[in-house]
Amino acid sequence: MKRWSRIKEFGRGVVLSYSSIFFSQSLWYGCVLLLLSFIYPLGGLCGLLSCLFANGFALLLGKDLAKVSTGIYGFNAVFTGLALPLFFPCNFLALFLLALLTLFLTFAFESVGERLRLPFLAFPFLFAIETAILLADPLRQMMEFVSFGEGDLLADVVAVQPFAFMQNWLLYSILPEFIYAYFQSFSSIFFQTNVFCGVIMAVALLCFSRMAFTLSFAVHTILYFLIGAVAVVDENWGIPFYSYGFNFILTSIAVGCYFVVPSLKSYLWALLLAPLHLVVLLLFGVISSYIDFSPFTFPFCIVTVVYLYVLGRKKPSESLQLAYYRGDTPESTFYYYNYNRTSGRKNYGLDAIWPFMGEWTVSQGINGEYTHKGSWRYAWDFVVTDEKKRQYKGLGDKLTDYYCFRKPVVAPAAGVVAAVYDGLDDNGVGAVDTVNNWGNYIVLKHGEQLYSAVCHLQKGTIMRNVGMKVSKGDILALCGNSGYSPFPHLHFQFQAYPQMGAPTLDYRMGLYVADGNIVTDAQPQNGESISNLPIDESMAKAYSFSKGQTVKVSSELWGEERWTVEEDAWGGTYFYLKKKNVKAWFSCDGLQFRFLRYEGSEKCALYHFYCSNYHVPFVEVGKVTDVMSLEDWRGGLMKFLQDVVAPFWVYADMQYAFVKTAIAQLSTVDLIVNAKTARVLYRTCCKQHEISEVDIMGPNNIVKILFLN
Repeated sequence: MKRWSRIKEFGRGVVLSYSSIFFSQSLWYGCVLLLLSFIYPLGGLCGLLSCLFANGFALLLGKDLAKVSTGIYGFNAVFTGLALPLFFPCNFLALFLLALLTLFLTFAFESVGERLRLPFLAFPFLFAIETAILLADPLRQMMEFVSFGEGDLLADVVAVQPFAFMQNWLLYSILPEFIYAYFQSFSSIFFQTNVFCGVIMAVALLCFSRMAFTLSFAVHTILYFLIGAVAVVDENWGIPFYSYGFNFILTSIAVGCYFVVPSLKSYLWALLLAPLHLVVLLLFGVISSYIDFSPFTFPFCIVTVVYLYVLGRKKPSESLQLAYYRGDTPESTFYYYNYNRTSGRKNYGLDAIWPFMGEWTVSQGINGEYTHKGSWRYAWDFVVTDEKKRQYKGLGDKLTDYYCFRKPVVAPAAGVVAAVYDGLDDNGVGAVDTVNNWGNYIVLKHGEQLYSAVCHLQKGTIMRNVGMKVSKGDILALCGNSGYSPFPHLHFQFQAYPQMGAPTLDYRMGLYVADGNIVTDAQPQNGESISNLPIDESMAKAYSFSKGQTVKVSSELWGEERWTVEEDAWGGTYFYLKKKNVKAWFSCDGLQFRFLRYEGSEKCALYHFYCSNYHVPFVEVGKVTDVMSLEDWRGGLMKFLQDVVAPFWVYADMQYAFVKTAIAQLSTVDLIVNAKTARVLYRTCCKQHEISEVDIMGPNNIVKILFLN
């Protein structure tokens, strides 16, 4: 069984070696490209054998099977094998040597790329094939005794050439010239002249990614009409447009929507890089006039790497940024970044609570009237008020008149004490310490470049020392009036460094109560009454899923499913449905359960559990609203069109609502497109501290998902 699993993973690596040519990890797309390479059988066979040699030796040399199965070590070998029949008599020895050379070059370029944080693209193939071309004559003489082909790709296709010629003539007669050139450029990626092959490749790209197709078509077409590359290159060296047009296709995808988050600016840069392409092409044209040299994908590789190098060393912006997270498609990458930008979730992976007990009032918020300016604007001052919104009883001329004075201050999240300052006496009412602005304080470290600070604490009440660990809710000290504080209050902020006075972070609290309403991913405003959310412990237990746990469910539509709880390399937790290769990432911090991301088919019970329990606060009674990523919107013409225009205009919206009553736990998902709403209603039932079922409530029937644990 284990051997069969390894064989499957190896086969996966071979297929993904083909899809990786277009920056994809799609198995079906890889299968399409693999089959298309065999339109010319000799070229296809050489490409496949070269890929098998490279991946096989990568394993023998100690590379991890999981990495080999991504196709990272095979796609350059595919190029090498496809190009080999153009220059040599095809034989196993030449194929083996070139595949091995390509693999070693891949290792070298991978190492260099990791240090520079740059992709190695097709450089291993280019250096391997150019080396072979320079040594062509002695290699031909040495390899003839083991050849199994004619040594010329054109000779290999004599039988199919009339068929290919008829296809090309037919397509040329019915298609506009610029569209024909686009398909021709596609076919030349596999060193083929059959334009029908290019048509299938383009259609497959469209099915895989609307962004990649539309961007590559737009850039290729604009260059065809507006850039003088066609005339310049054709007139000087007789090189037809399609033989280098594929460089424009690959570069537009790489810099427009794969390595860079798709946006209007990334699309414009994909177009503006055209002159650089032209310079590189002219340079290689000059070189080829002196030595036997073919540019192949050199323009694509050089332009892409130079652009990514420059972009990676400039100050990042939301409108143009490298995609450090890349989804299965450019669309999923875009929706991921768009969701994180628009959803308001800026909690840096930390779901904190307010550092106090009971209800407090914001006396000064972000961009405050008195302080909280500039780099220190993201901070809050809190006081305790009565029903008349007064901070004190009596005349308010004594510290003990103030309701918040000597109230407990608690840790907002688990962490380690990074800094403590104690010893300053409380000011009298109305007086301030202009020297020691922060007064007595505690700084907690919650993660790398993530700290919280509570200030103006009372002297002698700090209960923690530097280096001590604290848990969420642990009492740290008592509220006082030290530092620049005319009356007792608590100052609270998040910052990136342990030094008190460091610039503050734009942090949004995940879940709390504001003026009696449950609020998520927000920042309170002046005058709002704030408190932490009372927790329903039974719900917290029902949604507590641990690594290694298996959840069994059953439904009439999808049968029985087993979801295993697993952890990725970055510590993220997810449900994994192995039989359909579906993953659903989630987080649970004791306050709420929320899904973070979904990958895979929607034709399973896990998808509907994802939708129905997208964001579940552990409350006895209450309502929460949230937004879902448009990546979760499945299928349809409207989604197709949204994918096309997404970098310029997002017109759809997915809204999630959760309502918990004493009787039922309901949730809805509303897909809003041009003011039209499609609603799905769910009901989740919990019994004896466990989830028992999820009901999908349609207009005429109810589909039940039963939990069997």
